[in-house]
Amino acid sequence: MPAQPRVLVCDDSPLMRKVIKDLLTDGGLNVVGEAADGADLLAAVQQHNPDVITLDVEMPRQDGLTALGNLMQSRPTPVVMCSTLTAQGARESIRALELGAVDVVQKPALRLTPSTWGVTRDELVDKVRSAASANVRQSSARQEQAATLAPPRKASPFTRRRPVSPDLAGRAAGNKRPLVIIATSTGGPRALNELMPRLPAQLGCGVLIVQHMPVGFTRSLAERLDQHSPITVREAEPTDTITPGVALLAPAGFHLEVTSVGSPRLSDAPPIGKLKPRADITISTAATVYRDRTLLVVLTGMGNDGEAGAGDLKRAGGQVLSESEKSCVIYGMPRAVAMAGLSDGEIPPGRHATGHHRSGCGMDAARRMTARGEGRGEGVDTRRLLADALEVTNQLIPASRSTGPGPDYHRFCAGIQALTGIDLGQYRPAQMERRLRSHATRNGSRDLDEYLTQLKTDPVALDSFLDRMTINVSELFRNPERFVELEQRVFPELLRSPRTGLKLWSAGCSYGAEVYSLAVLANECAPHARHELHAYDIDERVLARAKLGRFGGADMRNVTPQRRSRWFVEESLDGEPVWQAKPELRSQITFRRMDLLKERFPTGMDLIACRNVVIYFNDDAKTALYRKFFDALRPGGILFVGSTERINASETMGWEKAGTFFYRRPL
Repeated sequence: MPAQPRVLVCDDSPLMRKVIKDLLTDGGLNVVGEAADGADLLAAVQQHNPDVITLDVEMPRQDGLTALGNLMQSRPTPVVMCSTLTAQGARESIRALELGAVDVVQKPALRLTPSTWGVTRDELVDKVRSAASANVRQSSARQEQAATLAPPRKASPFTRRRPVSPDLAGRAAGNKRPLVIIATSTGGPRALNELMPRLPAQLGCGVLIVQHMPVGFTRSLAERLDQHSPITVREAEPTDTITPGVALLAPAGFHLEVTSVGSPRLSDAPPIGKLKPRADITISTAATVYRDRTLLVVLTGMGNDGEAGAGDLKRAGGQVLSESEKSCVIYGMPRAVAMAGLSDGEIPPGRHATGHHRSGCGMDAARRMTARGEGRGEGVDTRRLLADALEVTNQLIPASRSTGPGPDYHRFCAGIQALTGIDLGQYRPAQMERRLRSHATRNGSRDLDEYLTQLKTDPVALDSFLDRMTINVSELFRNPERFVELEQRVFPELLRSPRTGLKLWSAGCSYGAEVYSLAVLANECAPHARHELHAYDIDERVLARAKLGRFGGADMRNVTPQRRSRWFVEESLDGEPVWQAKPELRSQITFRRMDLLKERFPTGMDLIACRNVVIYFNDDAKTALYRKFFDALRPGGILFVGSTERINASETMGWEKAGTFFYRRPL
């Protein structure tokens, strides 16, 4: 992406062109030219060679849609549509996105007040900057066909809502079927426009879609998708249920949550990172209910929305697919998921949909093709594979539940215990077997017996296996709102009784992000106290990294500038900035290897943080661990659990609820 994108403004109103140019210039962008309408656009593009174009939808002589189509045929350039907030404007903007526009923004008011100038400028500049890095390809016959589509299959998609079978809705609410979540942003409407018509009419699962768009545009997108999709697509409403064969699109201006009973809920909570809806919220709340019955598909989009939710979903046993860089308009959201090691399979790019890939191609098939290096050229269609994955989701998950683990699974577990001391038999067998077979396929093994032989003879493969099994995904102050609650409520309550300092334990500490976050809070809440922190993990490799206290930029994104300068020292490693925890912080932490299932716990703890660890174990192991945690706490001590975890029948074990993610050992 150019450091200062060159922008051309196209609008029939001279006054509107001036407002847009002033906003862009104030945001640090370089406006190189303008055009009065679509008829003048191509000549202006040839003259000024812009990196991005802002294009009005409604113009005389030649409207924005016609101009956009001509532009994409002759000189593809990233385009941000400027649209009025009307039903007609929204519909035409959706059509423009299908034709190849990168994004849409609400047209600014002609007279902006000082209070609205900054917000309007930031939104416009952010979208133009993002568009500058878009992968805009010349329209092919297939893309034109996707944009044109077949005649609508439904005469009126919203005037007559289809009745939902009470039995079907009841089964959906009872979580008997799987759930698919699609998360996307920049380039998403076009991706969805290619994906949704290919879904099977008898899709046996509900679908939730989170697409970042301005307020007022998501209903038109849902209507457009519904016209050409074999399943129902509609903008989510408060009375909706998650129903097989129905896709609910999160309305702009609301977060889409999944309640504890498996129903969708619209939340008016504040934006997170300027996003509302935020896909992370949908994914994380769904993971607590649908767990390993969830498939997340991350499509093209700017930013990293979906990464945190994907981590929660993986810990709950769900599966994640991410779109290939080669087919993304913006390789941001899928890249964040892939770089964090959370993607079960990258959907390979391609240009032609062919029938022979249709049969039997689902999530596992897509992963096998990627692992073998197949499907990277002609003959494979990215979103056809995604459609296939959705089609068989409802077959994959029940099948894994109805049959027990294969004999090679038990041999593998015994072999791993002899090799590493890790008892995989304590983990949930259906979830563990699925993960193991996925790892085996990725490494080119035909079955778990062959994979075990490889691990015994290849130290690099064994290290990779251990890293994937422990899922070392974290960051400092992960789920920042939880640490705000620790800082403002939990730690002050723990410090009320006379004591020399806090005794804290990060159980399953990974590479240390959590325990260093706890250390920062403890020292800020009681700066003169002597705090004692313990950090234990079964993986000696990540413990070695944790002892260094060194973190990259992605790990530090929730750390304020004040905390960075107070508790960390910025350094450079291989040309990249890293932050090293200061000695005064590192000296308070004791790291050691521990198998939580086998070893005796320390005692007298004020707080134990064990987040998204216990979720992997079977019910007997979970019960044993929660009892051991109870005994390890002092009376009044707190257990801090993950967003996908809860202690069933906690009262019978003696626990008191101390908040949504906190349990207390009574005084």
